[in-house]
Amino acid sequence: SFWGEAGVVEEMMQYPNTLQVLCRVKPPGFFLIRVLLQSDGFPAYMRGVARQIAEAHVELTTELSHEASVSSFSLFPVCYYKTREDRANVLQAFSSELNAVKSLNVELRILAFAYHNLQSLVKDEIRRRERQLARSEDPNMGGPASPTGTVKSPSPLPMGSEAEDNDLARLQGEVESCCELLGSRVPLTTTEIGDMAVALHVHVEELKREALVISSSLFEDSKLRSDHQCYQPAEARVNFLQGVAEFFYRPGRRPLGDPSLFPYELLVALRILQLTMLHTAAVPLFVKDLEETIEKMTGQLPPVPIEMREEAQLAGAAYPWRTGLTALRTFNVCRIPLRRSVLRHFPRNSPLEVASCLERVLEEFGRLNIGDEDPLQHWRQTRPSRRDTLLSLVFNHLCYFHPGSVTLECSQQGLALRLGLSLEFLRDLQAVLSATNPLEASHFFEGSKVGAAASFHVTCGDQQVCFVYMLGQWQLWANSTRDASKVLTDCPEVHDYFSWSSSSQPVRRRR
Repeated sequence: SFWGEAGVVEEMMQYPNTLQVLCRVKPPGFFLIRVLLQSDGFPAYMRGVARQIAEAHVELTTELSHEASVSSFSLFPVCYYKTREDRANVLQAFSSELNAVKSLNVELRILAFAYHNLQSLVKDEIRRRERQLARSEDPNMGGPASPTGTVKSPSPLPMGSEAEDNDLARLQGEVESCCELLGSRVPLTTTEIGDMAVALHVHVEELKREALVISSSLFEDSKLRSDHQCYQPAEARVNFLQGVAEFFYRPGRRPLGDPSLFPYELLVALRILQLTMLHTAAVPLFVKDLEETIEKMTGQLPPVPIEMREEAQLAGAAYPWRTGLTALRTFNVCRIPLRRSVLRHFPRNSPLEVASCLERVLEEFGRLNIGDEDPLQHWRQTRPSRRDTLLSLVFNHLCYFHPGSVTLECSQQGLALRLGLSLEFLRDLQAVLSATNPLEASHFFEGSKVGAAASFHVTCGDQQVCFVYMLGQWQLWANSTRDASKVLTDCPEVHDYFSWSSSSQPVRRRR
């Protein structure tokens, strides 16, 4: 060019939104995107842009938190005077820490915005060609009519031609090249990626629980919600949870008519997670499962409807959790709501508490009156709400269990057999746990001790189980689902499931 490559890069870096614009326009400036991302000065440019945005946002939010105001609820009339040196220093240190974290988040969001628009470009092009093909084949779908009444196809090239296939392949190649460069600019270490993935998992699981509760019959009447005149942030969160529920729990229903229901922040989190996956050579199954969950919650993947059915393929199989005396059932544990009033009775602050809660659940489950003459019929009719609640407590709260359904025998011992636990073992396990410090004996995966996942293996008698630790909460590993011949608490694969360094799973390049 007239300015030379260095001059073009220098000019592009004079504007804070250059990357966003280049990825948003159609057709995108692939050459300029690559030149900008490959520049040695790009990291410093991004940090500067992110810092300016972060400082403005943090200044506004901190002022709202401590400034006195007569017209709103604030620190008034007893005020937080910044004229006191100790208070000014505390506020300055707090703002500096917030700026650092906010700047990193802004930088990731800018990269995620660019990545999302590049990915959408390919999808939009494919949809455009599909519509174009439909119009060319169906006279009623458009295209200018000729004087004789026939419809002219607007397509300059026939769909499926070699020229169009080559154009699409070139577009996909350009997008993949730019996305890999975006991934290489992710400003996170392996430790920070581990912390981020764990935080995402914990928040996503809580969002799933809240979305399921809010989509239950108590909140079905939208008129009832509108009559309450919710406070704006609360109303926004209700809309957010409604959108998640529409995508994740109601196949075929999409909240396209009301944009306020779309969970945009989850989509941002998804794109950031996918960028970090491009940033590393391999990812653990934990992150791939997390990605799939968020894709379903944002409508990027359709939810797979899970029906309650008998597993004919497992009938008569000689598995350790099968007695062969009763029928098998598959239960949609991901669709059973758990309210906080129930969860408060089942804490997870230590492995000992988890083991104690599991003992209580299995004892109550074993007291359910299943019946003998027609066990399947009694299973359906005897205290179904409590039975479902107990299953949800085990697989959505007390145990680390990723799938949305579980298959077990329709008997009072069916749950204990599927887990591979007995009441006697749980009592002995509690005695062992009461004499150990789990965090000192845990193996921490990639991430800091504050935010990383950790595993705590415990041997009791001739059986070993594993507890998983994330952000101060413990769960029993019950995710051995890839081999139906094993009980769910079988734990040799825990390390490979969570560890980035030992993972043999290649990064899945995005569509």
